[in-house]
Amino acid sequence: MSTSTTLSLIALIAFGLTNFFWKFATPSKPYQPSYLMVQGLTYIAVMVIIHIIQKQQFTLSIKLTNLAIITGICASTGAIGTFLALSSGGEGSKVFPIVGLNMVVATILSIIFFREPVTTQKLLGLLFGITSILFLTR
Repeated sequence: MSTSTTLSLIALIAFGLTNFFWKFATPSKPYQPSYLMVQGLTYIAVMVIIHIIQKQQFTLSIKLTNLAIITGICASTGAIGTFLALSSGGEGSKVFPIVGLNMVVATILSIIFFREPVTTQKLLGLLFGITSILFLTR
């Protein structure tokens, strides 16, 4: 198994646990921004620790800083949307598959902007992914 596949599987498990814990927290009716801010501060603390361990200088171009801000807004919007869907009574078994369709958006944008090849296997994967989401949410 390649390094990128192994790391992707680690990310899959970590993000899956993150979503599960969001659903686990919602019966306590937390104020979502407070909960997500504590989560965000933890994220920052972990990144600072990694930064210190790797002994790298903090550098980021203006272009990448702007991109980081945009992706932060997107991630925050996605997180609060997911958390609100769960808090408003949404079942995790329905909310998470719908949110999981983000892979379709990322795949289509990667094909368009990075000119990644469109293969039958990718098209079938997207089709099966969408189909599975439809089955899971009914």
